[in-house]
Amino acid sequence: MTVKKEITEKKTYAKKCSICSASFEAGHWMNATCSVICKSEMENRRRERANSRKRKNTRIGKAPTIRPQIYDHPLHRMWREVRKRTSEKGRQRRAEYATATLADEWSDYRSFYAWGIDQWFEGAVLDKDLKVWRNTHYGPDTCLLLSQKANLAIMKRTRGKLLEGVQAGGRRFGAQVRVGDRRVLLGYFDTEIEAHHAYCDAKAEYLYNLAGGETPEARLWLGFHADYYRLHLIEPSEGWHGWE
Repeated sequence: MTVKKEITEKKTYAKKCSICSASFEAGHWMNATCSVICKSEMENRRRERANSRKRKNTRIGKAPTIRPQIYDHPLHRMWREVRKRTSEKGRQRRAEYATATLADEWSDYRSFYAWGIDQWFEGAVLDKDLKVWRNTHYGPDTCLLLSQKANLAIMKRTRGKLLEGVQAGGRRFGAQVRVGDRRVLLGYFDTEIEAHHAYCDAKAEYLYNLAGGETPEARLWLGFHADYYRLHLIEPSEGWHGWE
């Protein structure tokens, strides 16, 4: 009983605000004259104590980690995508990457960055098929940077029994070429080979125009690609064979 009585008496003692020294009864926070100002000041002091504890707990002598700027470049995202494609999971996930491989020197992002930064431009994409037909190896000798339009222009798509760029149009054959995201109808012809040649001429002209806005290396390879179309050297059954 004595202990309980002492505790009760302690609760009834008057207290003072640590900011303005105003008295208030136990159980009541503060009186009306100091509550707003004092609460704000005490909140500031609480934050300062918390920050002081954080600074005190920080390990002394450990330099802060600084992320190099090269990892904020879009090339880093491009490199991570290539690593994903050539990983074991990536090869199992998609059939076109089943045999994809990565050059040893590109296993380090800094090497990939050093290769790509010299030819980098805004909106560039990585291409592995322009230099080597049906290439599955990602490396500095087989890849280059292209614009999105140029990459789509050289992309081979599945087609039926007709020649590339040819579609059936009743008793005649239509020729159409893809320009960016749209298809342009070139006309109708009496034979399939005539429609195919019209397509090749239009494709070559489109590639020549695209090459003007590319890097010097990409401009060279796109020019070779366009020459194959212009000279009608495309094999009807398999498409472009590359530069052997």
